[in-house]
Amino acid sequence: MLKLPVGPGQNRHAGPGQPEPEPLGMGAAPVGTSISRWAMGLFYSLAGLNHFWHPAFYEALIPPGLPWAEGLNLLSGVAEVGLGVALCWPNGVLNRWAAWGVMLLLLAVYPANIYMALNPNRFLALAPAWGLWLRLPLQLVLWAWAWQHTRRPRLPSSLEVWPQQGRGVDAHTC
Repeated sequence: MLKLPVGPGQNRHAGPGQPEPEPLGMGAAPVGTSISRWAMGLFYSLAGLNHFWHPAFYEALIPPGLPWAEGLNLLSGVAEVGLGVALCWPNGVLNRWAAWGVMLLLLAVYPANIYMALNPNRFLALAPAWGLWLRLPLQLVLWAWAWQHTRRPRLPSSLEVWPQQGRGVDAHTC
């Protein structure tokens, strides 16, 4: 027998007088996910603004083999601010694309982290040598943090769209 999903007004989880859950894709992300996304957005926005407040600091982090340190610093600052704002914007699709952008940005600046770890004498004022090496796996943690925001939030089981076997409305009753 063909089973159809439960339709509007036929919510098997809502009792009399209880509101139905919002349709798929219309609900808000879980609170923990929103807080995490906002924290990440604030982190990258402030880090990006810091590129404009202290440009000499960031330009010194750019490996000498890369051309136009000033431009690369400005570009990464604009990218961080833009991605940070996009992470905080109330649009799930934009948030996911921004998280992908953060992952790409982290990949793009990883050579600078390697350069710092391999040349600790140039960066002793910033951190001890072990701290510069610690930045390398820290980038992977930041990458994983962004990764968790690239996926759509899972819906609670009470909002399932297609009922499991044996649930729902029979086709012949429609």
